[in-house]
Amino acid sequence: SGNTWQGLNANWLDNANWSGGAPPTTSQTALIVVTPNNPVISIGNGQAQNIILATGTALTVSSGRTLSMTGDLIMGGTFTASPTSTLQLSTGSPAMPQVLAGLTLGNLTIGNTAGVTLIGDPILEGNLVIASGASLSGSNQTLTVKGSWQDQNSGGTGFFSDYSTVVMAASKRRVNSGVR
Repeated sequence: SGNTWQGLNANWLDNANWSGGAPPTTSQTALIVVTPNNPVISIGNGQAQNIILATGTALTVSSGRTLSMTGDLIMGGTFTASPTSTLQLSTGSPAMPQVLAGLTLGNLTIGNTAGVTLIGDPILEGNLVIASGASLSGSNQTLTVKGSWQDQNSGGTGFFSDYSTVVMAASKRRVNSGVR
């Protein structure tokens, strides 16, 4: 089900800003439409199944805040994430694979057991965590990680390179990989 942004003010958590009378849950799609105020997650944390950003809109995740999603971020507008914010991609019901566009993010936590596939060249200003049972497919893209890389799967088996390039910017080390 959908929940449309009303934009009475910029507070993501303000019930009056949502057509459903409350912020979206991880089983709802957040539709961000053009309003006087674009949403900002600056107090507390945000969540949604999918987020659809219409052309001319923007969504900002502020410092130290987390946006949890069980679906996809569909870009028509602008997504801005503070270097210390976190995008958390988790398994929904039913479990569906997710895609991650070429965005600049803070931290990224992947907990989706159905997998996440890169469809662009994301830059992580912070850390990447691939939770146990989850996976990330590089899909012939370039992934830049400026913080740490933590794969919690046995033997570090949560990353499928698929001819992708991983740039570990903090250590100035570049890793090129083939198919795993």
